[in-house]
Amino acid sequence: MKSLKQRLRGSGWTPGAFARDDFDPQVSNGIGDAGQLNTTGEMSVIMTLQVERAVALRDDPDADLQLALTTSEMFTTSGNGSQETFNLQHAIAETPSTEALVLYSVAGDTPERVQADSVDYSADSFTYTDSGTAEDLVAYYVPRTPAEVEIRKVVSDGRVNIRQKLWAQNTAILHTRDQIEQSLNFDVSGSDMERYIPRKSTIEIAVKAPYRVILATTDTEAPNALVSLPKFQTEQRVEGLLPAVKEDAANIGSMG
Repeated sequence: MKSLKQRLRGSGWTPGAFARDDFDPQVSNGIGDAGQLNTTGEMSVIMTLQVERAVALRDDPDADLQLALTTSEMFTTSGNGSQETFNLQHAIAETPSTEALVLYSVAGDTPERVQADSVDYSADSFTYTDSGTAEDLVAYYVPRTPAEVEIRKVVSDGRVNIRQKLWAQNTAILHTRDQIEQSLNFDVSGSDMERYIPRKSTIEIAVKAPYRVILATTDTEAPNALVSLPKFQTEQRVEGLLPAVKEDAANIGSMG
């Protein structure tokens, strides 16, 4: 009978990445604001993904991990066609990896992407000129205020969940780093099984932030929020992977 390592090597792994749309947002964690994913100031699971096939996280040099969070605020223009300045509640990051600020105008029934006249990163504000009619502006922006981010796997046999932290970073780095030129990568070299996520297991993204993490509301979403987790995936069932991963996570030290 082949060993687990032999079965893993022969499982036909296909490279790819989990994107933001693959995850389920955990809106119920919020405290009443539409689209809020976290409880402010507490480590909160904001997104989950149950994998349908066995996955191996990629940590090779070509496997870029991308992650950027957004918050959102709403403003109302005067409607007189003059340029106005709007102050943001949190510091805005001049990020090289994505758009720092995205605006939608919801003057009509359909939200429309619009452009700010300017963004003042030192004053944490932006200017905008409406068309002469009052508009509600939905602003999605990347905060400069630091927050902690964790990526975890949750392995279960239907009775016991074992949660293991796979990656952690601060947005003070994520939101100011050029994630294309200076790529981020998983480091899953702690054990042979650390990179593997058995089928029906869960990937969590958790955040401890002093602001509301909002990636979408009822009618709009933040195109400047980034989620891309590189992985290999197999269509085959790998016998023995679940108990091996559970044992490995328990030996390394799970989060309970």
